[in-house]
Amino acid sequence: MASVYQVQKEAEKKGVKPNYKLRVKNRSMKQTPGGLGPGDIKKNKQDKLVSKRQSAAGARAYRANGLAPYSKATKQIGYVPKKGTKEYKEWKQIARENGAA
Repeated sequence: MASVYQVQKEAEKKGVKPNYKLRVKNRSMKQTPGGLGPGDIKKNKQDKLVSKRQSAAGARAYRANGLAPYSKATKQIGYVPKKGTKEYKEWKQIARENGAA
C-alpha cells in the first residue's frame, strides 16, 4: 500500500493540486504547508477558502483606495454611465454624497 506522501507526489505529477486549505478546514490536517491552521481560514463570497488575514487586508485596501463610494453609486444606478452625459453627472453626484473626493 502506498503512503499518503507517495499518493500526493503521484497526483502532483499528473497536475492535480492538493487542496490543503480544505483538508485543514475539515481537520484531516493540522495546518497547511504555509502554516495556516483551521482558525486562520474562512470562506469568501465566492465560496473559496482563503486566509482571514489576506481577506481582511483586501477589505482594508478596498476602503483605503476610495472605490467604495463609486461602487455604491454604480449599484444604485445599475451601470456606469458614459462620460459627458446627464446620467454621468448624476452618478458622480451620488458618489460624492457617499464620500468620494
